[in-house]
Amino acid sequence: MTEDVEVIERSENELELVFKEPSTTFLDPIVSYILKYNEDVLATYSVDHVLVGPARIIIRSKTKPAKEVLISAMEKIMSDLEKVRNEIKSQVK
Repeated sequence: MTEDVEVIERSENELELVFKEPSTTFLDPIVSYILKYNEDVLATYSVDHVLVGPARIIIRSKTKPAKEVLISAMEKIMSDLEKVRNEIKSQVK
């Protein structure tokens, strides 16, 4: 997937990612987690065209580096998914 994303670092506190694939399914959780856990951050995404893309995510932070905000959100998502996965594995026989 690395060739499908272009990272545009505008500054330490502002980051833009451009994805070739127009997947809101992928971007929506990232933006939601960023906003849920960071009070001083603006995060949004847009899709130029729903069938052909590209999709963009923009992160602006007042206090933390944007890269740190993004990585933290992705780690929280992975952790939450792992918890759900383990819960399902333990309950489904």
